[in-house]
Amino acid sequence: MKKLCVLFLGVALCVSLLAENALESIQKSSVRINGTNYNCSSDGYTLNFNGDLGDLGSLVLGGKCEVKENNQRAVVGGINVYMYYSFDKSDWTEISLLSEGNTLSGPTYDNTYYSKYNQTVSLSEYSNNEVCTLYVYFKATQNSTNETDPETDPETSPYEAYFTRVADITFTDGSSFSPDVTLGSNDQAIGRFDLNADVTGASLTAASVTLNGTRTGISNIKLWSSADDVFDGTDTQLGSTVEIDPVASPADFSGFISSIATGGTYYFVTADVAEGATNSVRGTIEDNSDLTVSSGEVSETLSSETLSSSDLALPITLTYFTAEGLNGTVEIRWETASETENSHFLIYRDDAVIGRVEGAGTVSEPQHYCFTDNFAASGNVYTYELADVSFGNVETKHGEVEVELVAGAENADNFILNAAYPNPFNPRTVISMRCETGSDAVVTVYNTQGVPVKELINGYVEPGTYEITWDAVGMPSGVYIVRMTAGNVLRSRKIVLMK
Repeated sequence: MKKLCVLFLGVALCVSLLAENALESIQKSSVRINGTNYNCSSDGYTLNFNGDLGDLGSLVLGGKCEVKENNQRAVVGGINVYMYYSFDKSDWTEISLLSEGNTLSGPTYDNTYYSKYNQTVSLSEYSNNEVCTLYVYFKATQNSTNETDPETDPETSPYEAYFTRVADITFTDGSSFSPDVTLGSNDQAIGRFDLNADVTGASLTAASVTLNGTRTGISNIKLWSSADDVFDGTDTQLGSTVEIDPVASPADFSGFISSIATGGTYYFVTADVAEGATNSVRGTIEDNSDLTVSSGEVSETLSSETLSSSDLALPITLTYFTAEGLNGTVEIRWETASETENSHFLIYRDDAVIGRVEGAGTVSEPQHYCFTDNFAASGNVYTYELADVSFGNVETKHGEVEVELVAGAENADNFILNAAYPNPFNPRTVISMRCETGSDAVVTVYNTQGVPVKELINGYVEPGTYEITWDAVGMPSGVYIVRMTAGNVLRSRKIVLMK
């Protein structure tokens, strides 16, 4: 009986010892974040996660580890293996890596793998670019030695994964934007689009805009950012100016960083539009690759997205526009080299419409027009302006002409300033004048700002016809006004230098 008791005590002690040494350590642990596995056994145990988070409100987290056990030993009680995660090491969430019914007991192998994936972790409390660190560690029951144990030693760093949220970018095309362009003007808005981010931190860093349509007179294409849907002098240019019309190729803009606001950031495409610009132009974003976004993703597939509600119509090529005082009336004449869907012209005097003349529609031959203002009073100075209106009711204004009706101009027929030829010209044009009576005369060329650039005649002229050649070498391209004063008569002509 005494031998039986000793044997019983020996067996009990042996089982107790086996139970204490059933587990040795956790090793070869790893974490999977959104489908990518990260080895936790590498130096530093830091998971440098910079991938796409997919669903912006959460990420998918899973864990895997290998538990080293004493071979061929009896295991007393069940073994469980856990993965813990936290964003601040104060409130840990526990995930069991054992599947249901998989608790171990009895003889086992030296190394056994445990894993459980596809755990959803909420990111709703974090905004883009906010520092966000996910801490992960593993633990097994009984006597396993852990690499780190934040529950007992919070100062020890467990495995860390750093990440930032990716903004969801909404694109809005320019279908609600109607271009209103003035010929002969710079930085005219021809297109617009809008980007809106759901969280802060996203930026636009490059854009490629295709300019559709066959046209002339378009140059210096630019991209701008704006806080609102109106283009003005407070907006910021992005990237470099595309000086030459790219025609069939896109206008590319890069080398900038433009923050995309959560309330929306507008982007305008502008161009310099020459006085003689013709036909039409329309901007488009062809596809997603034409917009490069940092810290964000465009939420939809873009395909030939328009940047305006309609083509920007450039309906006419204006050759000249003149207004001359004659016997108490003003005779207005103009000529077009071509017209595209031109419905009619409007004649303005001092910003008020005083007449309408029908256009020629679409023609490629020169067209001549005339309108007489019979209600101009002598002794006054009037400003006349011409506008063309397309079939789509788009109005485009052209340059102004100033006329002074001198009192007692009954001898106006004695002094005539003829149209210059050629016009447009490069670099010389001939200006013809006729004087029926001898008189003091001054003939001067002015730019559109009213600054004299060349005096052609200043003195007494005998009766007769005179032809004066102006050589504009060294002068910039643009519109100029030739003004003749003879006696009490004032005449003016518009000429166009096109280099």
